[in-house]
Amino acid sequence: MTVRPLLRPTVPWLFACLLSACFPPGASGQCEVDEDCTGRGQVCDTVDSVCIDRDFDPTTTESPAASTFSGKPVPFFRGKVCTVPEVASGEKIPVHVSPCLHPCLSVQSYSFKHFFECVGSSCSAWIVAWVVADGQNCPADAFSEFAASQCAYPTEMNLAIDTNLESGPIAGNMTLEMPFLTNADMAALVASGSVSVDAAKERIFQYPQDSNRLVPPGGLIRITQGGPVPPADCTGGNCPCYDVGF
Repeated sequence: MTVRPLLRPTVPWLFACLLSACFPPGASGQCEVDEDCTGRGQVCDTVDSVCIDRDFDPTTTESPAASTFSGKPVPFFRGKVCTVPEVASGEKIPVHVSPCLHPCLSVQSYSFKHFFECVGSSCSAWIVAWVVADGQNCPADAFSEFAASQCAYPTEMNLAIDTNLESGPIAGNMTLEMPFLTNADMAALVASGSVSVDAAKERIFQYPQDSNRLVPPGGLIRITQGGPVPPADCTGGNCPCYDVGF
């Protein structure tokens, strides 16, 4: 007679499987490498095999700042942004951007890139705004959270975000974000010769979203059928204004 070994109970194995081992990488926050993490600004904690927010310093775009420099691309870090809380579907959303810059900076030029994407009635918009500046006798915190009373606002940018897709006018909600980027991020984008949408998103999505960088506070602009027709631009107090990044 052949004696067969007893089968081991399967319940503990199933329990372990349900906890982690049987999920594909990235599912339910499980990971083995950073690439397994699908959340914005997330990396893999390889000790616990879970996705966590990337560790970074949101209080500076470069520290310490050099005392003297020229032709440096400087991204929007803090400043004032004006826009409207609601627009009629099909109209353009006016936006006015004034970056807070340290007085030691002398602006040579400015640029911006804006883009949006929608999933159903939920849309997300991003504005990448920057100046090219020279610096003279700058303190170490020139690109950090120096006192707001020191802010200079030498540059104003006006833009408009369309609310139309190829399929027709949008109706829903849009979040508008002034994303965090470092000076190094901005320099790399500018050096590429063209700040493309894909390249900008790759840099932006390195970092978790900061609710303090959404405009207006809470981040939702309503796009509604029969909503208000916005002003052509937000200069001269035409739109509510908000402090961003402070």
